[in-house]
Amino acid sequence: LVAGNSALLLRNLWRSLRARVTAAEADLIARHLSGLSRGEARLLLDAGEWVDLPDAEALSLEGQGVTHLSYLAEGSADVVHDGQVVAHCGPGRFVGEMTEPLGGPATATVLVAGQAKVWRIEGEALRQIAARTDEMAREIDAAFARNYRDKLVQMNHLVAAGTVPY
Repeated sequence: LVAGNSALLLRNLWRSLRARVTAAEADLIARHLSGLSRGEARLLLDAGEWVDLPDAEALSLEGQGVTHLSYLAEGSADVVHDGQVVAHCGPGRFVGEMTEPLGGPATATVLVAGQAKVWRIEGEALRQIAARTDEMAREIDAAFARNYRDKLVQMNHLVAAGTVPY
């Protein structure tokens, strides 16, 4: 038992020491995944892909299923509900974290404004990674909770300024 646990610890340590991350990946880890080891973060990042998206590319479409969780590393996106822009997402924000895990339809259309660098992961791949360990699942849930909080604070500011319809 001790030998087996020691081997697992050494494997995780080796994976963490070997893991290399880009500046964009390091920012994602620092903002949202700081509770993961570098090796665990690398495992999650490798399950997704980095893409450069053009202006007006849809990250989600209102009323349709969300297939990917997206993370805006660079650039921004407009959140459109019933044809009206109701919010903006900037760097460091997730898109699809509220609906993709549950498989429900998107509550808004989210369109890239300008160009954006995005990390995205298919829903099934995210669920498989989260199911690997309790720590991984907790860290992903905590990342989403922080993102929800940030979006709620942003929306409260917009409503208080009178720039969002009630």
